[in-house]
Amino acid sequence: RYQTIVDVTPPISSFIGIVVRLDPIRKSRWPDKVLQFYVGDESSEAFPVRLFKKDLSKAKDIDLGDICIIKDIQVVEFQGGYAAIGGSKDSVYSYQFFPPDVGDYTPKWGSLVVDDTEKELIDNLRRWKQNDNLMSIQDIHSSSLAPSDRVSLICRVIAFTDETNSFLRMFVWDGTGIKCTNLNALPLLGKELAIFADRIILQQFYVGQWVRFKNLTVNTSSGALVINVNSECVILTPNDEEVQTIVSSYENRESIMHKVVNYYGPARLAKWKCLREVIDSFEPNDFYKLYVKITRFYPSETTEWTSPWCDVCKKFLDRDALVKECPVCSTEDSYKYIYAFQLVVEDQSTSEGIPIVVWGEEGENFFGVPACDLTKNNQSLSILEQKSGQALDEKSAQIAIVSYFTIDNRRKFQLFRTRISN
Repeated sequence: RYQTIVDVTPPISSFIGIVVRLDPIRKSRWPDKVLQFYVGDESSEAFPVRLFKKDLSKAKDIDLGDICIIKDIQVVEFQGGYAAIGGSKDSVYSYQFFPPDVGDYTPKWGSLVVDDTEKELIDNLRRWKQNDNLMSIQDIHSSSLAPSDRVSLICRVIAFTDETNSFLRMFVWDGTGIKCTNLNALPLLGKELAIFADRIILQQFYVGQWVRFKNLTVNTSSGALVINVNSECVILTPNDEEVQTIVSSYENRESIMHKVVNYYGPARLAKWKCLREVIDSFEPNDFYKLYVKITRFYPSETTEWTSPWCDVCKKFLDRDALVKECPVCSTEDSYKYIYAFQLVVEDQSTSEGIPIVVWGEEGENFFGVPACDLTKNNQSLSILEQKSGQALDEKSAQIAIVSYFTIDNRRKFQLFRTRISN
């Protein structure tokens, strides 16, 4: 008779569970090696199993989500609860691991041969696992979840905040919902969601990573989801079908939204990133698309956003001492006014304001106004002041940038194919 995991007690038990955690194989105090893993079912959180074997080479075939069936294994007290212990010389117990798919009884590791009744028990557990209550962040925000509910979520990590010395709060996003509300910067279309967990657990994740969480619970006091010992975390890649479906849905919704500031280049030319990913990447001449909050323009005086520039000696000139010929290279009629200023931007992945250089023709494209002496052209000055005000008011500006290194090896970012709509 197989027990549900919540009913497993000493001295001997048989049970079926889903592998929810795998620890690295390590040496024991005896000649044997030890494999520790955890199994769960619909009745209980993860239950520890420790197998002692001289040869654990087959254990490398075990994956998270596999089904483990164990028969007549010793159960002992362990760290305030119970654990199943299988010794290398213990011939009483038997076990087998199977893939997670319903109807697949290909043995992966073990000696136990299952009968039709055991196969039905395994498939029942598989069907329960597949019904994992996958929800979007929008659904989670609009639902009244109880502490007993379990939630699954496919999302992208966008930020971390410290809670205590032991705990972190991780913010994730999947592009659904109305807008971000909980953080100071508002760069993304779609609400964010907080996930609360032990610092050691969350240190395995990083900003920009796609993750599939399963069996998250709800903290009723904070409203945050909680990673518990029965939760499963699977790291996804941008090429995974589930991720591409989310991104495609998001971009379809994003494309029909009116924006003041937007990127107008080819869709595949630049990669979507958050600022933290861009800062941590050291690839020169790489193009990125971002959702950011434009916090200010530098210099603060609009009249200083254009300056006289010599095309021959490649230097800025003093606008108050301009003559027919360049005072540096003595070339006549060699100078013109160009845009040269900075946008300071931020998003949820960093509270640090990042300067973005706006240079030359990109400034003309950004404002839709040719560069000129703004101290003498009130019409152009008025348009720039109006459009820059609109850009500062926008909660989520869509921009593109290119990274580059200066001669003295300083990394900078320059605005690229971004404009303010009329």
